[in-house]
Amino acid sequence: MARKRAPGGGRKPTGSSAARPLTIRMDDDIRRQLDAAVGRQKLRKPQWNLSQEILWRLRVSLHEEHEGERRDPALRALCFLISQLAHHVVGPLPTDWRSNLFFYTAFKIAVHQLLDALDPPGPGHGYTLKLKNRETSESMRRYLETFESPEARAAYSADVVLSAFREIPRWSHERREEQRKLVETLGPSFVQSFYGMPDAARDLTPKPRPPTEEKGELETKLIFWDDETKGWTR
Repeated sequence: MARKRAPGGGRKPTGSSAARPLTIRMDDDIRRQLDAAVGRQKLRKPQWNLSQEILWRLRVSLHEEHEGERRDPALRALCFLISQLAHHVVGPLPTDWRSNLFFYTAFKIAVHQLLDALDPPGPGHGYTLKLKNRETSESMRRYLETFESPEARAAYSADVVLSAFREIPRWSHERREEQRKLVETLGPSFVQSFYGMPDAARDLTPKPRPPTEEKGELETKLIFWDDETKGWTR
């Protein structure tokens, strides 16, 4: 007599809706990488499995693609150029731009030169902003005044971003939950800052410099841009 599955038996859906089976072919190297990723996740989530890992990575990829379509194309291009600067100021040496003061200084100078080269045409006049049908408080008045000059606006923006960069990663769990409910009502840029700042703080922490950097002299193979041939050369 055939056995019948008990009510409520069988594999439970792992997502927000009932999952449908899908059979795919996968290269061995991709499978090994996914298995390794599952192993790392199991350290925090013992029930994590391969299907959950694949679905999670698909959701992340689709989300990033959606965000990329919404992102300002010029800003995306500028971020690409800045990432190229970070790569090229270091060159072939075994270090990184964030942990080495020499290369970090070179990176700052290069970014400044890049932005200067991309200046749009026309005068950079300021703006006088006024609120309609609303009494202006002292703090709001100071905020509106930041639009009157590039220097004032830059100082305000840098202060806001750096304050969030320093403070958000330090919030307690209770504070994060309180702020999460607020930022999700304010718009995508606030949500991005809320979730992105802890990762930014982690990734921008300078890493210890390897002992080989202290010697000052290194032998290396060079790949550089040749002004005469207008191309890369060894």
